Amino acid sequence: MNSPLWVTLGLVATLLFAGTSAHPDDTRIVDGDVIHISQAPYIVQLRIGTQPFCGGTLVHPEIVVTAAHCFDSLTPELMAHLKIVGGANTRTDEGVQRRVVSMIKSGTYNKQTLNTDVAVLKLESPMVGKYIRTVPLCSAPPEQGDLVQISGWGHTSFEGVGSHDLLTIRIPTVTRQQCQRYYGIPITNYMFCANGGSKDSCQGDSGGPAILFGELCGIVSFGAGCASGAPGVYADVYNLREFINNAMDSLLKK
Repeated sequence: MNSPLWVTLGLVATLLFAGTSAHPDDTRIVDGDVIHISQAPYIVQLRIGTQPFCGGTLVHPEIVVTAAHCFDSLTPELMAHLKIVGGANTRTDEGVQRRVVSMIKSGTYNKQTLNTDVAVLKLESPMVGKYIRTVPLCSAPPEQGDLVQISGWGHTSFEGVGSHDLLTIRIPTVTRQQCQRYYGIPITNYMFCANGGSKDSCQGDSGGPAILFGELCGIVSFGAGCASGAPGVYADVYNLREFINNAMDSLLKK
């Protein structure tokens, strides 16, 4: 996984006007297996222009959950060009595209520490398609050693290039105490960590899903390099589910 601040205005503008990737640290799966979108039909791409800069997860036909930090540097002008793409097998497939009409970020989200790194997006209309499915929110907290499935189109090495194909890995969770040794910011109850050695999420996978027992239990948040030996850090959906559910209810009433 990459450094905490993965999306910068200048490079997102490059994406918008030149169709290149959003940030040198935007995450891709390292040492992953190629899968078909039918094996992860809940994953979506966040695109400005023709390339994804973050991932997300469809939890309702009109609702996507992603990382708040994906929007740290996006101006209203860039937000107007944001598209959510579902059912895409590669990073350039047209898929099923929807605009975002509203967004709620956690009120306690902190850009410096990336605590409560979650955003909930409402789409202009339901996203449906042959390879599009929703996934439920986490109903139980991850335990040490649980294997979470991470998927995405991010880099396959630190500062590499984004994957054309959808990749996936399964890696074990580690304790917050083990994880804290690698980071100078608090690893809070709104985060959990996973360490797969040579397998990791990386730049461009930000905001994408960490699936456990068929449920969305994590959101790709930050890390120290990619497959560097340090655990990757994920927003803990189980401990954020009250915020997510409240945000979803509010957005669906609009």
